[in-house]
Amino acid sequence: MHVKTPPKSIRNWITAGLLLTGVSLGCNRAVAQNVPAPTPLKLPSLSNLPSTAANKGDGDSNAVTPISQSNAAKDLKVTRKIRLAIGKQHHFSINAMNIKIITTSDHTVYLRGVVDSDSERRRIVKLARPIVGGRAFKNQLLTPKETQVPLKK
Repeated sequence: MHVKTPPKSIRNWITAGLLLTGVSLGCNRAVAQNVPAPTPLKLPSLSNLPSTAANKGDGDSNAVTPISQSNAAKDLKVTRKIRLAIGKQHHFSINAMNIKIITTSDHTVYLRGVVDSDSERRRIVKLARPIVGGRAFKNQLLTPKETQVPLKK
């Protein structure tokens, strides 16, 4: 009598089940041997970061946040084009790459967030202006000095 080999997907499930069973048995064995629990990881406070200070205004009910982004195709296209233009600039800081670009349903384009310097802010605005065209444009980019929190290098 010949026994059929189960399909590969079933073999994978069986293997995963056996591995998980072994892991859980290993965990029980560690507890039984009084192995001390790992020390909890102490994370640094995020409250002193420039972006955290700048984002405090997002709690205001009138603040423009990413939730304010319009889903109209033309608004999304403008937001995407600005993001791509900034992403192609390899000399920008990580902060500049992570700014919020929001195009609202009234077709206003907002640039929000913290950039490393005033010159970086000017370069971003210079890139965005031609893409924005005749739409309303709000530059709300801040430098660490303006957030009252120094940028850590």
